[in-house]
Amino acid sequence: MNWDALGAIGEVLGAGAVIVTLAYLAIQVRHGKSMLEANHNLAVGQAYQFRAAITSDNFRAQLANHDLIAIRVKEARGEELTEVENGAKQVMFALGHFAYDNLYYQHSLGLVDAKTWSGMRSALKEQLRDEVFAKSVALPKPMYTKLLDELQKELVAEQL
Repeated sequence: MNWDALGAIGEVLGAGAVIVTLAYLAIQVRHGKSMLEANHNLAVGQAYQFRAAITSDNFRAQLANHDLIAIRVKEARGEELTEVENGAKQVMFALGHFAYDNLYYQHSLGLVDAKTWSGMRSALKEQLRDEVFAKSVALPKPMYTKLLDELQKELVAEQL
């Protein structure tokens, strides 16, 4: 056997090794992609579970607080709230901003679907019509300040 024959055999073996390596890499990429999708789905599920727990805890706390219930009833009747009641309402709203802030952050990470995000954005915009709510925005200094500014501008434009 001469050197040319050995070179040809080496080239064939090399080409075969490249093909095997490419096939192995393709399998690994496909496996990595499926693992990434599974991790994303897990993160989305955990985000929804966290939001549900926060919302449930928030409503439970509000139900246990008879002062807040009295404020809501008084407001529903159209009665004027006292300065202290407006202060309590503002603190309650400030606590709610943390939930909105969390949802905004999850949306920025792609963990919130478009329908949920649209609903949150609409609800937040509607709540900004309430003067006490709008003032409560300044208390927690949320991440979503840019969104709040955008919604305030939309409300001003709607009034023109």
